[in-house]
Amino acid sequence: MAYRGVHFALSDDDVSRLLAIASNEELEEFITEEIEETYFEESPEWVYETDKAWDAIHRCLGDGTLLYGTGPFPLSYAVLGGAALDAGEDYTACLTTPEQVAEVAEALRRPDASWFRSRFDSSFPPKATSTTFGRISTGFGSS
Repeated sequence: MAYRGVHFALSDDDVSRLLAIASNEELEEFITEEIEETYFEESPEWVYETDKAWDAIHRCLGDGTLLYGTGPFPLSYAVLGGAALDAGEDYTACLTTPEQVAEVAEALRRPDASWFRSRFDSSFPPKATSTTFGRISTGFGSS
């Protein structure tokens, strides 16, 4: 199952509520029932969806791996940067501070399409092809 990337610019109140949550079950419930529902319905201007591209974007902006905050800051914080939050098996969630977001936004102005292509090609090299050779029986020499 592919995960979909959704990024929210949270209010200070929602950040405080999020940080007060003690369990991953409560956190998952807060994300799905409070953050997602509220922001998609009432504040869509504070939501940005990267869909399934979040994986490739993170690898290009980080060190090529799919780990939290790997690679040079600030670009590596664009997708999986900041504090990793344990939201259960179905969610990967990170909380990035407003200061970090400002640095990430400034850094994202620099990469162009050729930079992304180069990073993508190094993060996702073409798969090697293989050829299988077998013994061919021609029937010669048999009685």
